[in-house]
Amino acid sequence: MNWKMPAFHMPEFLVPKNDQERIVERKDTLVSDIKTTTSQSWQRTKTTFSPARLNPMNLFSGSTTQPGHQTKPGFFSSLFSPAESKPEARVATVNEFLNQDRP
Repeated sequence: MNWKMPAFHMPEFLVPKNDQERIVERKDTLVSDIKTTTSQSWQRTKTTFSPARLNPMNLFSGSTTQPGHQTKPGFFSSLFSPAESKPEARVATVNEFLNQDRP
């Protein structure tokens, strides 16, 4: 009767007390980065579109360009907009063509 049940060392799944004191907070993960970025962006959006910041005088103002000042169209607007109408050249008649000086 000298037999004894063998003792197995079971792994501990809990963090020991001294390690719990050492760990202050979880590491930042991708989800927490996205959460902070999204909340900051939403705050900026709310301040941008805040009704308190809107000036009623500029709400329905016309264009800011001066009437005599023409701007050069950008690359994409020049591609997709219809061609500018050029001043039409005067069409000569057949009689004017025949009345030209001959060399």
